[in-house]
Amino acid sequence: MEIIGGQPRQRWSLERKLAIVEATFQPGASVHGVARQAGANAGMVFSWRKQFRAQLGFPEKPKATGFAQVTLAPPEERRVEHSPGVIEVEFPCGVRLKVFGAVGPDLAAAIFGALANKR
Repeated sequence: MEIIGGQPRQRWSLERKLAIVEATFQPGASVHGVARQAGANAGMVFSWRKQFRAQLGFPEKPKATGFAQVTLAPPEERRVEHSPGVIEVEFPCGVRLKVFGAVGPDLAAAIFGALANKR
């Protein structure tokens, strides 16, 4: 962390501003990285970029814009396998229900639905 206090405002020459802005347009450069190296505020460097972009011969916006091709994978097939086992439910009234063997979701829903309606 750097604490700046009571220092006079730094004055940047036009040549230095142009050099900093030009460095931000180099391949792989970032405005924040160049600003940090130069000891400048990144927001100020962004403002300089807008101000001097045309003067340095850089386009206002990137020339090529487009879309990336996207291929969607087919949905995964989900298979539910029923294994023989036990379903055991204890109801608040103390009744206990045990269902043995393979029980499909439709049968289980029908059993619990019927019991829920019998309260």
